Amino acid sequence: MPSHQRVEPGSINLPIADLSKIHCDDPEPKDIEKATQEWVGAFNSAIQNADFAGLADLFVSEGFWRDHLCLAWSCNTFKGAAAMVEFLKKGCRLKSVAVDASSEFRKPVATAFDGKGKIRGVQTFLTTESDVGRGLGVARLVVQEGKLKALTLFTSMRELKGYEEATFGRRPEGVSHGGHPGTTGCGGEL
Repeated sequence: MPSHQRVEPGSINLPIADLSKIHCDDPEPKDIEKATQEWVGAFNSAIQNADFAGLADLFVSEGFWRDHLCLAWSCNTFKGAAAMVEFLKKGCRLKSVAVDASSEFRKPVATAFDGKGKIRGVQTFLTTESDVGRGLGVARLVVQEGKLKALTLFTSMRELKGYEEATFGRRPEGVSHGGHPGTTGCGGEL
């Protein structure tokens, strides 16, 4: 069987998205950052309180959530709120998401999601935290029924708590090379 027709265990073939079903009330919210923070707050509340109806209301009916290791020790793709809720009822390691404001590039921005520019919304980068690790994410949000709803959400764990990669400020300093006045050069004092 050709690889493009084979379905690997635990995966699904994703059909090409029919964005014509996405009807946006407004092309974008008036205050993008405030609206995005409200969506993130509602998402965190729904996850932390196991409010599955509230979680379902934060996605469009044809919304997707792709997760790499934040929810479980596997990679998962959910289409529609029913699939998300069914999985999350078994348990959820994800504790919270936050808007990633680490740079100007990563902050929430209004953009088009289709090739013709008819479906407009907000794209924001996220940081994630689960009970075992931290990671990154991306959300694409559209305005429906007067509020932002997720068209797509991607979450991904990048590091395990207690086993963080030694980069930037966590990197060991190593040996101090060069001359050191007042020492013998062998590590002893004069």
